[in-house]
Amino acid sequence: MIMKQFRLTSAKAMIIGLTMVLASCGSDPIPVPTVNFVAAVSGYDANITVEATNATTFTWEYGDGNTSTETGNHKHTYAQSGDYKIKVTVTNESGSATKSVDVSIAASMTELLAGAAGKTWILDSQSGTSVQKITPTL
Repeated sequence: MIMKQFRLTSAKAMIIGLTMVLASCGSDPIPVPTVNFVAAVSGYDANITVEATNATTFTWEYGDGNTSTETGNHKHTYAQSGDYKIKVTVTNESGSATKSVDVSIAASMTELLAGAAGKTWILDSQSGTSVQKITPTL
């Protein structure tokens, strides 16, 4: 009689232990996401290289009023020169992470001559210019 009771108790202990092991396997929390990126400027383009872990969503702000949900490396083109802050926020069910990078877009000669981005050309009637022909000596 004692032997049967021991087997029954052992079986119950095994079932309880197995249930606890299986329950603990499914309850591991997902780590909070991480994100890092660099923005290499070429002309009016910011070429963005991203490294992120555990991220399920991306929200980009480019500092010029434009946004996107790009999930990987990509390019953003600015309409005019200026200083901008690129910001990304990544999220998952455990939380979020944010990273910002400042970029400077230099004005092209076309933009400078067109007077865009707050640049104005003023002609001064008092100034004089002279053009000389230079003949190279051989």
